[in-house]
Amino acid sequence: GLPPTIGWRVGFGAGAALGLVILLLRRHVPESPRGRRTHGAERDSHAAMAAIEARAEASLGERVSKDPQDAVAMKMAADALLLLGRQSAAEGVLALCLELAPDFQLARFRYAAELFASAQYSRALPLIEQLQSALPGEITFRYMRAAALYNSNQFNSALPALEALVAEQPGRAFERVGRRHRGPIAMRRAAL
Repeated sequence: GLPPTIGWRVGFGAGAALGLVILLLRRHVPESPRGRRTHGAERDSHAAMAAIEARAEASLGERVSKDPQDAVAMKMAADALLLLGRQSAAEGVLALCLELAPDFQLARFRYAAELFASAQYSRALPLIEQLQSALPGEITFRYMRAAALYNSNQFNSALPALEALVAEQPGRAFERVGRRHRGPIAMRRAAL
């Protein structure tokens, strides 16, 4: 190696050279849309985001058009559509994705979660039940099923599912199940 009196100078010089390279590269790298927005360039920010979205949509569209059976690309396209706020288009893509690849559980979960989040519980319920049967030990799917049953006014089916969650996790169940389900469970127990 280098003698100690020279080694630190080489290290110091290398750090300065790296800093200079970064400063030069910064001039050629475009600022992010968030950075533009932060610095008051709202229109530029929206234009940059529109360009990014258009490139992503074109790229995914190209991938799907090359292989219409590519379920992974379709799921990615649906994710992009959801980020763009185009939920109904994303739901159609996810439904088609599941037709092409019925065992694609990640797409099924994404579809069920979006339906659940948009309060379409009756539509989400069959997907949630398929997820639950594929992964019976997963408590998230059991909670989603119980909540979907409850929120779609299927109380006779929801209450036993909610009671099972409470019995299984007595200390944590209501964190997941929520306070609004306590009343019906208490009423059912009182009726027994």
